[in-house]
Amino acid sequence: NRTGGTVNLSATVNNTGSSFDLDDTTGSWRLLGGSITGGSINSVNGNTLLLTSSGGTLTDVDLNGDLLANSTSAFALVGGATRFDALRLQANSAELRMSAGYVINDAVIAEGAAAGPRFIRNNQAGSFTISNTGSVILGAGTAGSLNVQPLFGSFELTNNGLISAEAAGQTLLVNPNTFTNNGTLAARNGSALRISTSGVHVNDDDLVVGTGGRIEFINGFEQAASGVFTVELSSGIDSGAGRIAVTGNASLGGSLVLDPVNGFTPDWGDAWTIATYASRTGDFDTVDLPTLANADYRWWSEVNATNYRLGVRHFADLNYDGTINFNDLNTVLSNFGTMVMNFRLGDTNDDGVVNFTDLNAILSNFGLSAPR
Repeated sequence: NRTGGTVNLSATVNNTGSSFDLDDTTGSWRLLGGSITGGSINSVNGNTLLLTSSGGTLTDVDLNGDLLANSTSAFALVGGATRFDALRLQANSAELRMSAGYVINDAVIAEGAAAGPRFIRNNQAGSFTISNTGSVILGAGTAGSLNVQPLFGSFELTNNGLISAEAAGQTLLVNPNTFTNNGTLAARNGSALRISTSGVHVNDDDLVVGTGGRIEFINGFEQAASGVFTVELSSGIDSGAGRIAVTGNASLGGSLVLDPVNGFTPDWGDAWTIATYASRTGDFDTVDLPTLANADYRWWSEVNATNYRLGVRHFADLNYDGTINFNDLNTVLSNFGTMVMNFRLGDTNDDGVVNFTDLNAILSNFGLSAPR
């Protein structure tokens, strides 16, 4: 039926083997408790399917356009091979609800200025997948959270694509009963991605954090040998990078990659906390650090009981406090003649002994300070 120029679909449409356009003549259709099965729908000039709080069902539908949930509590139950360009969860409590076995092959994006949560939930117990072409994104500028969590029965989720939190001050919660990540988990722009499942989360693939982003692991974290943790660097302070935050133990392995972005060049005095945890075992098997612009600069790392930090120092700034001063001189003098390969004990050139070469390095650079 049409009300005020808008078609409200409350009945059943069997579109199997057929195709129709939503254009300027038809306008957009509101899914008002009805269902569409099969076939394709072509969105023309922005006319498309609009979800409502009455819901509706899409089964084996190929929507060539965006599916919009732009009214409070709007949702659709999707199943079979249903596709769309993007499902845009724009309103408070807007929701994607999935039939058992559903595979997200496209973009599901929480966005918009409306406050309140958005949801991705299961309508039946079963296994659900984000394919390698699919993504779940809490978009930049979104005023609410995005929660991926059970609604009815067990919710088993596998990510082969992308789950990304990009909205400053907001959280993307991933809280199925079981979760396997074979794709990419990312958090940027001061947003948080929270992985809250039973047991320790094991990372076999990619984690990416940047510009104040944070990936939280609520019940412990383990990075396997194949796992890669990439920290994007956009400035020389903590807010210019991201981190993982682990409630419980962090078991480290695999690879750590520092990746300067947006033209940023690491400099002496820059430092970042890239991980916090209640306890830690192990360390990264490999660390990929960018080449520094100044030949006198060196990378340093500091791993303690609760956090993991990295930064840049001058080779004669032994305690990486940003100044070459009496503290550095006293370190060399107090360890003079010691056979040790440790810059913290005065071996400035890593030749295995603290000697006149190291003393001259301090004296010739005495008084220099980090540029920022």
